[in-house]
Amino acid sequence: MSLFLLLSAVLFGTIAPLDLPRSDASSRVLALETGEYAVVAMLPDNVLGHAERVSVLSAAAEEVAATSGRYVVLTDDLLAYLSIKRMLTRGVSEYERRALASRLSRAEGGLYRASPPKTA
Repeated sequence: MSLFLLLSAVLFGTIAPLDLPRSDASSRVLALETGEYAVVAMLPDNVLGHAERVSVLSAAAEEVAATSGRYVVLTDDLLAYLSIKRMLTRGVSEYERRALASRLSRAEGGLYRASPPKTA
């Protein structure tokens, strides 16, 4: 999964809300779908260490990939979360697309990726 392709999808593709079956009261989760990608921002609460945070975010990315059938890019970046929240409430504008693409490119080292399960 290429970051370049993801950013291209965010900047130029159709963006729609993605409903997640996950209802974890201990975190705030927002998601968008664009083409074959799902962009998820998750702010976990009550996570006490780096290892636990990585475990929670990786598991969440895998779960979303399994349920949505899309390539998932998950971030815990607050500004990406707020950008997705604005897109969901106000609609998608060119400014919001650029803001989200910028946040994802800056947080590249902290992105959690997951691929959809292979179908036989």
